[in-house]
Amino acid sequence: MSGRIKVINSDGSLKQEEDMPELGYEYDMPSDFDEACGTFSTGQYQLPNSMCPEKFVCDVPDENEGLEAFSSCIEAMDCAMVNGMTNTVKSESEIALFIHQMIPHHQNAVNMAKALLNTGKLSGCEDITDDEDPLCVMQEIAYSIINTQNHQIQAMRGVLDGMGYFSEEEEACTIGVMEGHDHSDHSDHSSESDKSEEETSTTTTEETTTATVDESSTTTTEETTATAADDSSTTTTEETTATAADDSSTTTTEETTSTAADDSSTTTETSSSTGKRWLSEKIAFSDVTSTVVTYAMKALLF
Repeated sequence: MSGRIKVINSDGSLKQEEDMPELGYEYDMPSDFDEACGTFSTGQYQLPNSMCPEKFVCDVPDENEGLEAFSSCIEAMDCAMVNGMTNTVKSESEIALFIHQMIPHHQNAVNMAKALLNTGKLSGCEDITDDEDPLCVMQEIAYSIINTQNHQIQAMRGVLDGMGYFSEEEEACTIGVMEGHDHSDHSDHSSESDKSEEETSTTTTEETTTATVDESSTTTTEETTATAADDSSTTTTEETTATAADDSSTTTTEETTSTAADDSSTTTETSSSTGKRWLSEKIAFSDVTSTVVTYAMKALLF
């Protein structure tokens, strides 16, 4: 770090007008924005900036022009810090990474202190050593930040150079900031969820319908079987008193009822169309069973 010191006379005039000694380089000149803010090297980071969010300071009242201007300066400083703290780790060192992150942080602190002093809001301090005056306390803090952290920045740059680490510029990288969260994925997920719920609802309805048809089939079959058994039992009672006929009727009825119960249990798990077909077949089966029993009774009697 180097610089030229100009001595002034008691009347404020320069002791020496010439820029001596030669520095070997040109001073970095602040942009119009930085000059207005009292800062350095933040003009190119005014919002919007591709690497920074839309804003850092929210709800600034339009009628407060001074606060609005200061907020604009703060946002440019913050964006400059974000850019500066976005870096690679080519030096492969924790020390280097710490320094590359800390220098932009310190630079931001220095710029903020200089910008606050530039507003003139602390000019009411008459004695900077008066720690009872809040304005003097803030003024002392601002100057302390500028002096101390500028010195630390130079010291850390010396460490980078002395240990052979990459410079801030060499470690810099650029990334893009997502402008807004895309809700389309959520919409797609919602649509898929709705579809899934609809499919589940449809499936449940179909299963309920199937169960209803199966239950109807079972009930009808049971009623048919019961009727067939009753008819067989009545025919047996009226037409014969033979023990063989009673045994035949009882056995046939039990087998028919057992078969109907087994088939009914199996049919409950099938689809509605299978239930309908099963119903037709069972009715036909019951009719055949009734007919067979009747002919058997007649054969015994005659």
